[in-house]
Amino acid sequence: RMEHHLPLLVLVLSAPTVIGAWRNSTSSSAFSTTISASRTESQNPLCEKNWLLVLATGRSGSTTVMSMLDAVPQITLYGENSGIEYFAETLENERVIHNVEAWRKDPLNEKKYLRSIQKMILASYGYKGKSAYIGYKQLVGRIHDLDFLRELFPCGRFIINYRKSIDAQAKSQVELWGGDINKTRSYLLKTQKRLEDFHDSDANTFMLPLEDFSVKRFNSLLDWLGITNCRFKGVKNANRGKQYTADYSNVIRLNSNSTLHKAGKHMRKRPFE
Repeated sequence: RMEHHLPLLVLVLSAPTVIGAWRNSTSSSAFSTTISASRTESQNPLCEKNWLLVLATGRSGSTTVMSMLDAVPQITLYGENSGIEYFAETLENERVIHNVEAWRKDPLNEKKYLRSIQKMILASYGYKGKSAYIGYKQLVGRIHDLDFLRELFPCGRFIINYRKSIDAQAKSQVELWGGDINKTRSYLLKTQKRLEDFHDSDANTFMLPLEDFSVKRFNSLLDWLGITNCRFKGVKNANRGKQYTADYSNVIRLNSNSTLHKAGKHMRKRPFE
């Protein structure tokens, strides 16, 4: 059970502008991007889209992060899946593990293979839009190798979501999912260490523990994404106890000149549709 009582999210939008090292040029009456990419990145098919992933340890506020970012114009952020990344990595590793005639395969075009996985992810979520940023949240336990994630999304950005209080998180997980409290605590310590190592080796990561949830920190996240003229005024608690909030009525306030993307129809009762 999440113990934090978080205030309501209010988002003020005023012709948002995105700057920084994002690959795709996207613009609308309320949103634009400025391209600042290397020649190598611009030619890499795996960098065709601006991928944004929330890597979470579970019962750490990831649904709040997802719902807040998904409310920003031209960001489409979906929920978790059962482990597409693990499936993709397993298929690739079969060539080494099962190097016998019964498992025979032709040589692998790795970039083509990884691009097909990206397309499968988009198709599995039903994505048909043209958002500037596209992504989803995922539990780290469903990802066998975080290095493979960097291969799959070489130009992506990763939000690392966890809890500083391992004891509180372990208690929350056991209350919801069951299990042994000591084993759960041990698992969380190992998982958090994996994420810390990933953060240390990758500059495109943003640390966002539950205990740091605040208007200031979420606006720093927008700055890190290169989003300007769009500020959060509060934090929305999207998952308290065992309940997942789907009603965002009266959550977002827009000015008369702002528009929001139509791609995010995976959420119910969106206040702007």
